[in-house]
Amino acid sequence: MARGFRDQFDAATLKVMKKKSAEAKARLMGFCAAVVDDTPVLTGTLKGSWQLLKGNNRNFDVNTPLDPSGLATKASLQQKIKYLPIHMDWNLTFGTPVKYAHKIEFEGWSQKAPQGMVRKNIAIG
Repeated sequence: MARGFRDQFDAATLKVMKKKSAEAKARLMGFCAAVVDDTPVLTGTLKGSWQLLKGNNRNFDVNTPLDPSGLATKASLQQKIKYLPIHMDWNLTFGTPVKYAHKIEFEGWSQKAPQGMVRKNIAIG
């Protein structure tokens, strides 16, 4: 009897973890995709440079391809998010190695993104 309850409890726990993980992954992907979509395009360098790294890692790949549409970047982000584990918390860093991104985000260097890309989407929640 106790084994049956334990199995049911474990199954229920796994079901809840899968559901909550799927919800969190969907929110994370929505945020990342919105930032990519709101990134202004001149050549596609900045739009193609957004990355998601594990931990407090700042070792962004500086050799990312141009991606004026953002489709390849969002597909790459989706793949990383898809394989995040369901049984533990995530410690992630989302960012870009492009030096002028800070100026676009905080100093209004682009008329296409006067409110920035990241702050705007954090405010939307």
